[in-house]
Parts: sequence; structure tokens; C-alpha cells
Amino acid sequence: DHHEKKVDRDNRLLLRRASTFIALNKAESGLQILQNHDFTLCEGNQLPRLLFEQACCQLAEKRLDTGDAAGALGFYRRLLEYPENLGTGKPAANMAARWHWHCGHLLQQLSEREQAQRHFIIGAQDSHDIEIEFIPLQQLIPQHGPATVDVTFWTNELFKALCCHEIGDDPAYQQRLARVRQYLEQTTSKTFLRLLS
Repeated sequence: DHHEKKVDRDNRLLLRRASTFIALNKAESGLQILQNHDFTLCEGNQLPRLLFEQACCQLAEKRLDTGDAAGALGFYRRLLEYPENLGTGKPAANMAARWHWHCGHLLQQLSEREQAQRHFIIGAQDSHDIEIEFIPLQQLIPQHGPATVDVTFWTNELFKALCCHEIGDDPAYQQRLARVRQYLEQTTSKTFLRLLS
């Protein structure tokens, strides 16, 4: 009982436990930990948010495996929210293109084309004042290596391109796709290449 209370007070142990559940394909248990605790970590620590995204994606995919498009949509919509207890605010830049594309794609399946189009339009939006090629954040915060910085940026860029395609903006689609291809010529990231396969 003493050890259980210690775990419940230690953010690092809670996050490790949540991560283990998600790795074992038990995202429900991992998500429950993330929902039921407040995470106050050092500035720039995105781990609670990353685990939240992994858990919701895993649960969405499980719903899709059973043909439950509406259930999957619910989990992708949750990824457009930024629960205060996770300690990560909504970014000023458009970094949610991936989730908007999934929401739009599922809404199309559910014959909700107007709602789908709204998601694609938001997902395709630029962030001219903030959007840059790459932030070497892993040099400043050790937890943020390439898999959580440049891959995150370029994955989002890819889904922005796909959103542009869905709304018929072919010039923007081609431009973004060209930038992603240029990155692919330089990267050896298995994370990003696996996403594209």
C-alpha cells in the first residue's frame, strides 16, 4: 500500500506505467492513468501528451478493426483537445493536421461531408508566423530527440498536404508534398518511413 501511494504521487512512475500499458496494447489502462492524474513536469516536457496521442490512436484503430467508425472518430476528436491535467497547452501553430485528416476521412465514411470538409480546411491551414523547417529542440531538452521533433513536424506537414488534396488545393498539395519528399531524401528515420508504408 505504501509503494502504491508512492507511485500515485510520482509523475515519472505514473508515465512509465502508462507507457507500459500502451506498449502492451492495453491503451484503455494507459489512458485511465493519464486522465486521472495531474502532470506537472519541467518546461517543454511533452511525454504526457505523446502518450495521450498514442493511447487514443491505439483505441481508434481498435474501433476501426471492428468496423466502428463512429467510435474511432470519437478518439481522434479527443486528440484535438488539450486536457489541462497533462500539462501541455494547445500549440499556436497548426500541429493537428493528422487528427483533422483522420476526423475528415471518418466523417466521409459516415456521410457527414460538410463536417468532413471543415476538418480538412482546418488541417490544411498554414501558420506563417511560426512555421519553420526544424527546431533542434533535442539539443536543448534531452527527451526530445529526432523522433519527437523533426518527425513530428514533417508528419504534420504530410497530413497538411493530404488535407490540401481533399479540399482541391492542388498547388499547395504539390508544394507540401515536394517538401516532404525532400525531407525523405535526407532522413533515415524508421518512425517516419513506417508511417508512410
